[in-house]
Amino acid sequence: VVLAYATLLEEEAIGPMREHLGQVVQAAMQLKSIIDEMVSLRHIDTGEAQVHIAPVETAPVVGEVLDDLRLLIARKNQKIELDLEDLPPVLADRQVYHLILSNLISNAIKFTPDEGRIRIAGQVDGGQIVIAISDTGVGIPEDELGRIFERFYQVEDSLRRQHGGIGLGLAIAREMAELIGGRIWAVSKVDCGSTFYLSLPQAS
Repeated sequence: VVLAYATLLEEEAIGPMREHLGQVVQAAMQLKSIIDEMVSLRHIDTGEAQVHIAPVETAPVVGEVLDDLRLLIARKNQKIELDLEDLPPVLADRQVYHLILSNLISNAIKFTPDEGRIRIAGQVDGGQIVIAISDTGVGIPEDELGRIFERFYQVEDSLRRQHGGIGLGLAIAREMAELIGGRIWAVSKVDCGSTFYLSLPQAS
């Protein structure tokens, strides 16, 4: 409710008030993200995350995720490139698949600078569908790659981090992927961006 009304007011405001409301919108978006992550974590730890595996088309799910994140994308004036045409469906729980992609894509948006580019592509690889989410962000040091999927771990020093969050998004994405028979890994280079890969079984 706070996010919806703050966004509406920001659109109608002018001058310094618009800037102040922009800060409210940004804070509300960060708070919503943290709440969503904590709820997901609870479902994992309590075993309440029930899954229903079925064929799922990737493009519609990605479209829904991008629609959910449209405010953040617009605020950073980022370009999203899609290459998902003719991609076979995956075997997954649709809701879980949405959550995984949401965490991976929002992470790319968060760490990519204004006017940066994010590419979401898919390919078939030996009975698996591999989704690659590439960004033009700050990149991750090689010695940190092994830890980025740990709960509450953040590459930046917590006293000076600028991107918000509490270090749960990638951990939740990996644990949810394992829950539905998939896996996640990343390749990155400092100042050259990162690519996160999600592999799931192809529906027959």
